[in-house]
Amino acid sequence: MTRNNLINSWQDFLLTLETRFAHSFYDDPRGALFKLTQTGSVNQYLNEFERISNKVLEETQQKFKAIEDRLSMMEGGGDPIDLANMCLVPDLVLPPKFKVPDFEKYK
Repeated sequence: MTRNNLINSWQDFLLTLETRFAHSFYDDPRGALFKLTQTGSVNQYLNEFERISNKVLEETQQKFKAIEDRLSMMEGGGDPIDLANMCLVPDLVLPPKFKVPDFEKYK
């Protein structure tokens, strides 16, 4: 890419990548769906309607998934925490008769 002066730095590469693959701020499938009018055949209109409505559906599903993920994190859901992995001493094994202290604060 350097030979043809398209990308000369890492920042240029990131900007080009974002421009090519990121959602555009101006990409508004709902607005496009509301503005859709038939200018050609019914088949062309139907194909364009389905293409845009699929974008709307995908966008809506992504938003719901993001909301579900945030709610799950707020509720403490997600992957259960393995307490053995949190231990500061690797491969620590507590004996079965180990007595855990009773703290009033956590009742």
